[in-house]
Amino acid sequence: MIVLEPFGIENDLILFWNLYIILGVAVFAFAAYYLAIYFLNRNFPTLESIIKYVENKIKEIHNELSRKSSGNNETSIVKRKDKLEKKVSILSNLYLAIIRCYSTKWIFIFLVSLFLIWFSFVEIKVTKTLNLYDWFYLINPTDEFTLTLLEGILNTFKVLLPVSLPFYYFAFREQKNISDSDLTDRSINIYFLLFLLISLCAIGYIINVLDVFNSIRSEGSNSLKVTNEYAEDLSLIGIYILISQFFLLKCISKLFRNINIERLLKNKLKNTYLTYFLFTFLNVNPKRRGRTSKQSKTIYKYLSSQVETIYQLLIQASKKNHGKVYGENFKDLRVLLHDMLIDYRLGSLDNTTKHLYLLHKHEKRHTDFYKTILKNHKQLITTLVSNHKIEDAKDAINLLLELMPSPSEETGQESYDRYLAHYYVTLYEVISFLYDNEILSVHSILEEMNNESGSTESTEQEGILRNFQSLIIKATVSNDVKMLSSFSYYLSDFFQKNDEEINEAKVYLNNNENFTITEHIDEDEEDAKNGNTTDYLNGSIFIFLQALLKSIELTHYGTTGFLIKFLVTTYDSKMLNVVFLEFYKDPYDNKYLPKNRFYKDIDNDFHMNTKVKDYLLTKLIILLYSQQRYVIENQVNFLKVPEEPINISIILDSQKYLPYMFKKLEKAKNEYGLIFLGDEKFLKKIKKDFRVSDAKTVLENLILFYEKLNKQNDKR
Repeated sequence: MIVLEPFGIENDLILFWNLYIILGVAVFAFAAYYLAIYFLNRNFPTLESIIKYVENKIKEIHNELSRKSSGNNETSIVKRKDKLEKKVSILSNLYLAIIRCYSTKWIFIFLVSLFLIWFSFVEIKVTKTLNLYDWFYLINPTDEFTLTLLEGILNTFKVLLPVSLPFYYFAFREQKNISDSDLTDRSINIYFLLFLLISLCAIGYIINVLDVFNSIRSEGSNSLKVTNEYAEDLSLIGIYILISQFFLLKCISKLFRNINIERLLKNKLKNTYLTYFLFTFLNVNPKRRGRTSKQSKTIYKYLSSQVETIYQLLIQASKKNHGKVYGENFKDLRVLLHDMLIDYRLGSLDNTTKHLYLLHKHEKRHTDFYKTILKNHKQLITTLVSNHKIEDAKDAINLLLELMPSPSEETGQESYDRYLAHYYVTLYEVISFLYDNEILSVHSILEEMNNESGSTESTEQEGILRNFQSLIIKATVSNDVKMLSSFSYYLSDFFQKNDEEINEAKVYLNNNENFTITEHIDEDEEDAKNGNTTDYLNGSIFIFLQALLKSIELTHYGTTGFLIKFLVTTYDSKMLNVVFLEFYKDPYDNKYLPKNRFYKDIDNDFHMNTKVKDYLLTKLIILLYSQQRYVIENQVNFLKVPEEPINISIILDSQKYLPYMFKKLEKAKNEYGLIFLGDEKFLKKIKKDFRVSDAKTVLENLILFYEKLNKQNDKR
């Protein structure tokens, strides 16, 4: 039964009794909770011991398998791997359920219930729990001294509480400047609120006790009569003061710890590494997967917050020129990202990476977490480039390229395709930023993408093509022939090399008696029947034709001349001619490419003017046909010599202003950089092919007349 003792001040303190009960419950619960966490951290195995345990078990399994016959190897691997997973899963569930605060509210409720049960059967007395006078050997203390001491404590609280508020605000603002995401740590707020609450209770208690002491001050007692009479109340006040100062010190230490970038980064990196590692082993039993939804949501929220904080702290360290802090922690970040996105879950026992394992298990949430990593890494790169931290920016870009998705058995699955797309969309954003700012070259990224030519994932190939396409659009619009040349050769090399590797593989399979390509042929035929006619090589040719048409529209002569020469000397003429016929039908719709399901965020629209389509196409045909004829007749053996030019009969009967078009080309012959435009004999042959005579037609004269008239009006 609960014994309610008013501690000697029945009328004044009875109103505060319920508040004391609530406060006591809260203090006890929080103290018990943090003691439990401290105990678990001290007695549970550390991260290093868990990882070492897993590694030793893997070695042990391999050593055992090497002593057995090969027929039992596969069965043994499966059994031992399952056993190892179950052991690590037990540790993972305990760590993530308790330490990562998934069960905080349930632990709190349990501790509060335990306290209330204990409180119902135990009588609370605090008599003689604190006797400061005997402790400090004070000589002849009196009630007057006690009164002075209480007034001093009260005045201290009156100063401390107002000062603590601006201090807390200052520290909170500094922490926010360092990292917004780290503000999700609620322990500081809890410490500070408990300090305020307990301090206010202590102040209220002291004021009531002071009223009693002031009422007897006139008696001038030289003894400790009143002090001894109210010893329980004074002891309880002392306990409140100690508890409030404890929470204040915890709050201050936590705030200063969070302001220290180096220490905070180390903690965040270690905690993220631990949580992610254990999360890959959480509830591997399929029967329990349905119960992990809320837990995985909480863990992904925690991981996302930690990742955002890590990147924000790195950015702050870079901005404040803490080079050593940034460098050391960036190395740790590289290790962390490799562990999360590249390393295998169970070493050589399982060829599934931690990343793909969680992607398959928690598709939506893990994809969102992966996007968080990419978004923050992109922000780090752009910040470093903007602040001219060139070497650090190169390291960050190289790390992003190291995380380039590798081939997987998950190919074709929706989740895996989206995962690939998110990476290449981020890569597009980084490339676009670098190209627009012209501070750092994009060639290292393009070379790395070009090394992925052996990839068979359609989504990955499309991502690479969309990136190159966006760059070609930018270079074409800005008339940047130098960069357009680089982008064009990167794109052509990628898909032509890929096409050659596929053909070589087919030849090898045909010549090898142990393999057959019948299945592949059947798959290709089935794709064709279903309308899946994706052809990235022809699609890339179509893109160059679109770029050529756009350059003609913008009258970028240098760009037009380069693209004409590039198309003629780079691609097989038969392939080029086939693609050109499709292009002539509809130059705005690249039917060789998929319907852009995953790459809508990448700008791949040339934004061409459809009103002048026929005029632009006619000019394009004249230039492309003429260059092909010139290379064929003069045997300009640069890369490839066309076997036959494009079919020009499609425009001979429908275009009435061909003579005018030739006249325009002859006037700008020095701008295009095309030799045939300066060769009059050759041009006569070309005009003959297009049925154009040298004599001016009436229509041409009229057009020239209107042009002169417009110029005169402009001068006026």
